[in-house]
Amino acid sequence: MNVRTYLKVLLITLLIVSVMALGFIAYYIWTTNVWGAYAFKSGQHGDALDEIEGSRINTLVVGKDRVADNTDTILVMSADTSDSNIYIVSIPRDTKVSVNGRTMKINAVYSYAKYSGEAPEELLIDTVKEVTGIKINNYAIIDTKAFREIVDALDGVEYDVPRDYNYDDPYQDLHIHIKKGFQTLYGEDAEGLVRYRHDYARADLERVEVQQSFIKELIKQKLKAKYITKAPKVYRSAQENITSNFTVNELMEYARKLKDISDDTIHTFTIPGEARMINGASYFIIYEEETKEMVRKYFE
Repeated sequence: MNVRTYLKVLLITLLIVSVMALGFIAYYIWTTNVWGAYAFKSGQHGDALDEIEGSRINTLVVGKDRVADNTDTILVMSADTSDSNIYIVSIPRDTKVSVNGRTMKINAVYSYAKYSGEAPEELLIDTVKEVTGIKINNYAIIDTKAFREIVDALDGVEYDVPRDYNYDDPYQDLHIHIKKGFQTLYGEDAEGLVRYRHDYARADLERVEVQQSFIKELIKQKLKAKYITKAPKVYRSAQENITSNFTVNELMEYARKLKDISDDTIHTFTIPGEARMINGASYFIIYEEETKEMVRKYFE
């Protein structure tokens, strides 16, 4: 595999695991010959996934904390294999949903399913499909541990932090103390940056913007041949901390079809809606008509 081909495959993997992890899977797979295996741990998705139709491949990407199993980062990545454009829509964690007659925030769906005896991956996929109208072909659920370990393995990410961040959550062992300014963020601080939402004026919407900005910097900086030597360490962490239906063969085929991808073909959105207080709780309410138009234009 030449360096150019490797980098294309790497970019697809970066996008698949998105905010909460990276993966230099292609190179490691190529050198260890594990083509028939699952690329990550397999989950319980039942019959929630849709068959791929036409040139679109839609992947649900979720970042999950290890303590409460909340999925505070949820996005759908749609890859158009006809022109190598990638469309990524973020779904705010406070999005109001109804599950089995219960009103809850979308970030609690996975945890609710797990502790009520349902298949968590299946229920979350079905819920995302219901509120967005987007068909889901694949999924990747990433533990925050993978994000920390992989950012460290890749020598951190240079990032211009827009403000000071200070927050402590002993329950989750989450301690965020980051100074404003241009710096190299390593695993713990990088996780703190993308998870922080404590005193944002626009709550989850502002956090989504920071997450998307960090994704772009990460991809821009790490899509380089010099990081090939990091592949084994990165892949081990990804394999231990990511749950997905992707097989190795599918992942490589996915990358082959998107051979012309570049950072200019990556487009990010936030699902249309607004924050509202309902019965003393803050929810994000999706605008249904605007969402239908966005899905029709970019995700079908």
